[in-house]
Amino acid sequence: MNSLYEIGLVALGAAGGAGAGFLVGLRHSIELRIRRLGVANRMLARHHRALAALDNDDTPTEMLAFAIKFAKVIQNPETPKAVAYILSVNPTAFSLKNLTQKMDWDPIFKQARKELLEAFYISLAAGMGAFVSRWPECEGMFNDILVDLAASPVGEAEIVISATDKALSYLNVSEAAFAH
Repeated sequence: MNSLYEIGLVALGAAGGAGAGFLVGLRHSIELRIRRLGVANRMLARHHRALAALDNDDTPTEMLAFAIKFAKVIQNPETPKAVAYILSVNPTAFSLKNLTQKMDWDPIFKQARKELLEAFYISLAAGMGAFVSRWPECEGMFNDILVDLAASPVGEAEIVISATDKALSYLNVSEAAFAH
């Protein structure tokens, strides 16, 4: 009987240890998620400050409209699903090699003051940083996109907006079709 009792205590201790290990792992995951959300919050605040700086009579209309459109894409909670869909269909959909610029930005940038150009670029970079931190499930998918964003902020943002808009339209149509 003593040995059964001892075996029971050992088993209980092992189960308690496994439970404690699980709780430590869970706590670590929660703390990591809280830190990531803190980064997302700070990046989003920087993104919004940059957008506010663009709310200026001297900002070229095209720059402001583009920054607002990008902000809407990255803040849409359906965007992660759209990104996952796009990349499942075409893994290189967001590559800069797919860039077919719709707008000639050079004349627009030449007329913009330096601090407005800086605010524009900050809005794109901080917005993308906030997006990736907010939705960590997109982080692996966005590694190449972040590299391309550093190489060509406006070009990559154009690709993100265009591809995501198409996927969101497709997904909305698909979900509506399945709902009936």
